[in-house]
Parts: sequence; C-alpha cells; structure tokens
Amino acid sequence: MSVAERLAAVFGDVAAALAIRDDPASVAHELFALIEEPIEFYDSHPCWPSLLTSTGLPLELSLKVDATSSVALRCTVDVTDHRTDLGGNWTRYLDAAAQVAEGTGIDAPALWDLLQVHLSGIPPAFPSKLMHGLAYAAPDWFRGSLYFRTGWLGPSQLASRLADPAAALSEVARRYGCPVAGPVEVVGYDLVPGEALRSKAYTWPALDPAASFGEVVGTNPDLAPAREIYDAFRGPADPFSHPRPLLLQTTSKSGSVNQRLFFFASAWGWTTHEGVERLLDLAARALGLDTSRLAVFADVAARYDIGLQLALVAVGAEGGAPSATFYLWPVVDADTPAKSSSRTLRLTQARAARDELARDARAMVDGATGYLLRARGPDASWNDYDVDAAVGDAATFVTAYVAAALARDRRQREELLPTCAWLVAHHRPAVGWGWNDAAEADGETTAFALEALATVDRAPPAGWQAVAREHGEAEVMGAVLSALLRADEDVGDAASAAAAGLVAAQSPDGGWNSHRWGTRLVATYRALQALAAYERTAEGVSARVFARARLFLSSVAISPEPFALALWLGGWVHARGALGDPRLPRVLSALADLQQPDGRWLGPPNRRISTGAGQAGSPLHVDPCCLVTTATVICGLESLSLAVPS
Repeated sequence: MSVAERLAAVFGDVAAALAIRDDPASVAHELFALIEEPIEFYDSHPCWPSLLTSTGLPLELSLKVDATSSVALRCTVDVTDHRTDLGGNWTRYLDAAAQVAEGTGIDAPALWDLLQVHLSGIPPAFPSKLMHGLAYAAPDWFRGSLYFRTGWLGPSQLASRLADPAAALSEVARRYGCPVAGPVEVVGYDLVPGEALRSKAYTWPALDPAASFGEVVGTNPDLAPAREIYDAFRGPADPFSHPRPLLLQTTSKSGSVNQRLFFFASAWGWTTHEGVERLLDLAARALGLDTSRLAVFADVAARYDIGLQLALVAVGAEGGAPSATFYLWPVVDADTPAKSSSRTLRLTQARAARDELARDARAMVDGATGYLLRARGPDASWNDYDVDAAVGDAATFVTAYVAAALARDRRQREELLPTCAWLVAHHRPAVGWGWNDAAEADGETTAFALEALATVDRAPPAGWQAVAREHGEAEVMGAVLSALLRADEDVGDAASAAAAGLVAAQSPDGGWNSHRWGTRLVATYRALQALAAYERTAEGVSARVFARARLFLSSVAISPEPFALALWLGGWVHARGALGDPRLPRVLSALADLQQPDGRWLGPPNRRISTGAGQAGSPLHVDPCCLVTTATVICGLESLSLAVPS
C-alpha cells in the first residue's frame, strides 16, 4: 500500500472501531481523494516544506473526546504544491474546498469568496497559506473546514476583511479580559450541513511566566478545564521557556462566543511516554474524559506500521461539559511501529539515533572523498565546468572549493598538502586568487583558497587580508567570514564587518539571496555556517537570526537532488535546528540513494559563470565531472557529523 492508502485506511478503520461510521471503506475513500496528491508530493521530496507537521508531512489527524462520551474523528490536510506560487495552487485550493464542503450547502462562489478575501495580497513567501479539514461523528454528523493563515494581516486589515473574527475577539476581550494583542495566526471556517458558517480565530497568548491563568487567557468559563491542565503541568515542564507554548481559539457562531486553549506537547512535557500517560490520567480523573479511545486509534495505526506523535491538545468546554482534542502527527517512516509501556497510547518520537546519523554521513563522505581524490590531476589540482574560451578553465576556483571541503576531514589534511602547494604557487600577492590564472581575482575563490590553507595548517601567503575587502553578495560574505575566522580568529573589525553585513543581508523570510549560484540555499548555508562560527569566537549573533533561518528552511521547497539537499542539511545544522528532526534521516536516505557507485553525486546546473561584473543574467552551468556538486554534499554531511558529539 502507498503511504496515502495506509493513512486513509487508518482513518477509515478508526471511524469504524469507534462506532463513528459503519462503513470504513467510504470514509477512507473520501480522505484518500483529498490526500493522494499532497502525500505523493511529500513522499517524493525528502524535505517537503509543509508547516502542518514538524516532518513536513501534510496531514494531521485528531480525535475529540468529551465528558458526555461522544467522540469525533478529524483530519487536516495541506494540499499546497510548495514548488509553485499561489496562482499555480488556486485551482487545487478551490477543488479541495469543494470536496470538504460537499453536502454542506456552501457553493463554489461562496468558497471562491472566502479564498479571495483571505488570499488576495498575501505575501508570496508566506508558507502554508491554506489547510482543508474533514471531521466525522456518530451517527452521521459531518463537517468540512478551511483554515487560512492570516498572520500577515495587520489589525486594521483584519478588521476590514474579516469582520466576524475581529468582532469575536473584541467580545471576549470585553467580557472576559482576554488579551488579544498581536497577530491572528489562523482564521478557520466550519462548514456543517444545515448550520450557519462558523468562524474561528487563533491567537498567541502573551508569554509571561509570572502571570496568572486569567491574565494569560482571560476568565471565560469555557476555559476552566484548560486551567486544570495548565496548573498541573506549568511548573514541571517550564513551558514558558518555549517560544509558542499556547494557542487560543475563539469561535463565533450565531452571536455566541466559545473558546478553547491549545497546548503544544513539546512545551508541556508530553513528548515522553511518561508525560503523555500523566496527561491522560489527569484528563480522565479531573475532566472525566474517556481517553481509552486514543489507545484504539494507536492500535489501528500500528497495524499499518504508522506511529503517532502527540503534537497539540486543545481543551475547553461545550455546554458546560469538558472536552479535549488530541492532535496526532503520523510518522510513516519509522522502521517499526512504536512500542511503549503506556497503557493508553503508543507513540513514536520519530527521532533517529544521532550516532546513527553520523555513521551514515561518514560512510557517504568516505566514498565521496575517494572519488574526489581519484579525480585530482597529476599536479594535485582539480578542474571542472565546461565553459567557453572567453572564460577559460575553472582550475583555481574548483581546486580551492574542493580542497576547502576535503580539509574539514582531519584525516585528509596531509593528503591535501600538494594541493595547498599548488594553491600557494598560483596566488597573486596582495590580490588573491581568481577563477583561473588569467581571470581577475575575486573574493569567493580567494576565500575558499584561504580556508583550505588555514584548515590544513598551511600558512597563508603574505597579504591574505586582502580577502576582507570584498563584502559583496551574501554567498561571498559568508565564504569570506568563514575564511577570516579560519585564518585568524583575532581578525577584529574585518570579521565584525562581514558578520554585520550578513545579518543585514538576511531577507524578511529568513533566507539569503544567491547571485552566482542557482539556489538561495548556497548563500543561506554559507551565511549560517559563518555566523555560527563567528558566534563561537566573538560577541555573538542574535538568536532571532537563526530562528528566522530555521523558519525559512522549514518552509522552502527543496528540489529532490543532492546539491540542494546537502545545502539544506548543512544550513539546518548551523541554524541550530534540532538534530532529532524527522527530516534529517529522510534527507540522508535520499542522499545515500542518489550517491553513485564511484562515490560522486550528479548535480544540476548550479553555477553562473561570467567574465563581466553582472551575474543575474548569466546562464547556469553544470559541473560535468561533479566535483563541485560532490564537494558541496560533503560540506553538508560534514556539518552534521561535526554537530553530533562523538
């Protein structure tokens, strides 16, 4: 069975096991029609950028239970093709909206109106713009949902475009003292047959460890059950050390207002089996919830070799009865279903052992290193790129680039001494190195040559400080700063200027722009590598720089080819991304599959080569011998290896 078929079967079988529907096949069919394409996107891209789950998997499952013993099964799907823009997804959004609205009485023009109100003018780089949802309860209740990400809207824009959610937020502020400052992250709509449209606004409560529960979210009686959870777990978990421990939902329907509080499991200590069991015991004992339904869910998922990771828990009350919704992220790449001593829920944390990641990376690096050393010329240099005579060969640049990559492995430094001698012989005093001996010297080639020499402990030629003069594009600034720190950690003002330039060059979406290369990931990787090294040796870099970079790396569509995958991997490590992130083993597995028998990786056109000053209009060239591609993958893998404690 495909991943989509397995997930749909789990959904249908759970619906039958919990007596929500008699026919599991029909439920599975409805879900499969919605998720088939998004899951295919995810399955064919090792680093799919959906923000719906931490793995990029564009599917979230959830189960709602309440004190009256009723139960509802739900799913949310990100149908976006993250490789294209909003226009390329518009028909996909409308078709999926029509599917979840089928039978609700909401017609196509009404759905189109919702999309245009929420998405017209949204920034192109704003990730995961719209989610679609399905929900089922016994005996025949059905609901479709649309969730629009609205954090890009300012307060006045929100009030003018989305009157109902804005009015509901004003109402809970007036009635219950609910703080509503800050952006509305999501606005959702529930589409239920025979009922009026219901809107839901999701806001971030203020993070103040000293504040009382009422000061954080207000005094709405709907939130009394959430307070039980909040008070029980606030101290031990230290949730306010996490950037986003809570999310508040405010629902408006026919003049009434209801609220629920979402707890992020990672902030509240619910990523361990012990933490989950304590949570479920409290939910059963203090709130009267039948949490055994989750065990049924987990058992069904395990039959299809799918693990479940608890991601969020939403707690509130409806009609005075406590209720909770448990949001579960499927883990479909685990080798075996998760096993646990928990008597209520089996979980997988989707974390490959760090030493296993390092071993896999090292094995690939060893094979690639052998290929590069065999490809070295008799004079200990490398050459690649097939360009015209006006540009000339690429020997100096490629030699510097490959040597800098190989020098990161201490075992290769003696082997690189002849190459370092070649680089010194081709140095132009007080100028540096260029693309080749005839080309004008440039900061990028000079930086890599200097880094190779410094890493091999070969003294750089006199006048090497000239590299500090060029602070142009981000990918050059990153290479220059790394070289300066390698050559002499006490470079003072030159390194400070380069670091400040890199911070200033960071784009609003958290990445950096490449000019000489075919992907932004080159500049992003180099900037993060350099800033991480600078932070270890100097005054430091704002944590916000790295946090924004992690958001960019989580939301950018990565081509499933080795050049981009390796740059993403290295960038994630240097941005302080979690080494337990489930995407890492997927990326390593893809790189292992793509490595050729001789150790190389085949790459796409990657480098702009021009004899003039401008690069933007230059064509992209392939490195036919794959030297630059293979060296780039080595850099990404070495970044991971060095980040894992030996």
